[in-house]
Amino acid sequence: MAKGRRRKNRLISSWWWGLLALLIVWGGYQMWRVHQQIVGQINRQQSQAAEPPHAGGTALSASTGSSANPAADVPSADGGYASPKRSPLSPSQIQRVHLLFKLAVAMADGNHLIAARSDLEQAWRMARGHQNALASSIRKWLKKINIHTVLSGVAHRHDRWIRLIQIPSGVSLDRIAHLYRITTNMLLSINPMIKPRDLQAGSWLLVILGPFNAQINLSRRRIDVVLHHQFVLNYHFDLSGAITPSPGDYTLVRASQTALSNGVPELISVTLAGEINGSREMVKVSNVPAPDVDMVMSTKALAELVKMLSPTFSVVTIRS
Repeated sequence: MAKGRRRKNRLISSWWWGLLALLIVWGGYQMWRVHQQIVGQINRQQSQAAEPPHAGGTALSASTGSSANPAADVPSADGGYASPKRSPLSPSQIQRVHLLFKLAVAMADGNHLIAARSDLEQAWRMARGHQNALASSIRKWLKKINIHTVLSGVAHRHDRWIRLIQIPSGVSLDRIAHLYRITTNMLLSINPMIKPRDLQAGSWLLVILGPFNAQINLSRRRIDVVLHHQFVLNYHFDLSGAITPSPGDYTLVRASQTALSNGVPELISVTLAGEINGSREMVKVSNVPAPDVDMVMSTKALAELVKMLSPTFSVVTIRS
């Protein structure tokens, strides 16, 4: 009897261990499926984001006849944008830029922000490098619209840079940010009600199809932030030392800040690194001038820039 009971207990124990092993394998398979679904979704969305917006996105955008011009921006290997040498604009092209700008401002005043942004983007691509005063005005409007669309934490209809997703089970906020090529701080910024520790599967989350890149124009002392080759906003800076940074492509390798004072860090320091002419060069950006600082920015602007630029995916291009 006792021997039979022990044999039965061993069989039950083996059965339970086998069931536990099956559950572990099944759980691993489900996590792999979720990962593949997220990666597939991101690849599809990013390929869609790289395409020109459809002319019929809204009634107003269809009426303007606006469309993206892929030849106006040649994507470079670093993910930024490179301007090919172009002949001066013809009178009809200049007239077209003015018309697009006028229509976009009217649409923006009517709260049709996405359609207005599409026309402004096309006007900016045509005007930059030729009509500097007009390009500057277009940039100001684009910056204003992007603050109220891409960076606002609101999912506007037909916005190709924003997606509303459901949080999969077992996926952290850091992982979602990495998959969409943005920083976790950027993800939290556009989802102010989300708390990382209280993340629940099935909850809705706004994401941006990243990455953000930046272009530093030394002669104009301006930093342009771009998203998929489109202008988002810009910041200004001062050159701290007598030696200016070398032109080239850099990545963000270090960012540090002191504790917050009244909600704002007192000291922010950012280090960029790049392989320039075969040697590794470093560029230091801070909100406080110092002998080893190359560029100085306002505290608010530098804090926003650090929030957008990903050390893993973003490229910072310095131009003379």
